[in-house]
Amino acid sequence: AMPGAISPPSGFAAPPGGSIPFTLRAFCKDLEPSASDLDDSMRRLSLALGAAVVGVVALLGPLAGGAVARQAGGDVALLLILDASGSMQARLGDATRIAAAKDAVRDLVGALPRDARVGLRVYGSRVGNEDPDRGCRDSRVIAPVRQLDRARLKRRVRSVRARGFTPIGLSLLRAAADLPRGGSRNVVLVSDGIDTCAPPPPCKVARRIRKLGLHVDVVGFTVRRRARRQLTCIAAAGGGRYVNAASAEQLATRLRRLSLAGFEPFNVKGAPVQGGATAEDAPILGP
Repeated sequence: AMPGAISPPSGFAAPPGGSIPFTLRAFCKDLEPSASDLDDSMRRLSLALGAAVVGVVALLGPLAGGAVARQAGGDVALLLILDASGSMQARLGDATRIAAAKDAVRDLVGALPRDARVGLRVYGSRVGNEDPDRGCRDSRVIAPVRQLDRARLKRRVRSVRARGFTPIGLSLLRAAADLPRGGSRNVVLVSDGIDTCAPPPPCKVARRIRKLGLHVDVVGFTVRRRARRQLTCIAAAGGGRYVNAASAEQLATRLRRLSLAGFEPFNVKGAPVQGGATAEDAPILGP
């Protein structure tokens, strides 16, 4: 055999008249893709990358969308909506759900920026389960949205008692008037169950106030499957996120994380880039 020659690979036949050296160079030449093959491969790669980018954007939409809205809005205002319905009297370890929720809100108040504008609405705290007409209107602001006064807000939280119904839709509808006009207007709802008073249906209300510029996040507290579905729907319709909290510790951590996100700046840097229709037209991105 000639130096550098190898036997033809399986599937390659020697030409008539006997064997000839099958050099590495000849073998590589046979495997070399044509220009049309390269174009087709690059086209498929571009389509795959495009689909991947679209998928990432779709996945991050609910997360990034809220953050961008907050960044663009300038001033930030937060309204907490707290479930004080009768089911919040249920035991959770050594305490009750409402006690855990109040502790979580007080923990959040201590962590908020000192110049934060924040308010608190509660539902189900005044009318018991014996009067649905009055109970389904039992939603009130106990701390109007204004610059943070930690001591005052903690006192208001301490006064909450769990008693009645769960008018989530009504509370969301009224949230639009609770928050100031302009800027980033954020609502964080904490509930342990479904709306027991609809109409108004809470998902439709969330979609409506989203169109008015509000952003709704939801914490489901020790919820069951049916309630989780509705609360997830509310968050999606309100342009926000749903998170589940199965314990007092999770409630405190997740309420704090969702609520503080609106006060953290989201700065977008860099120059916009326009992609090309083909691989040859695609811009080269530097570090």
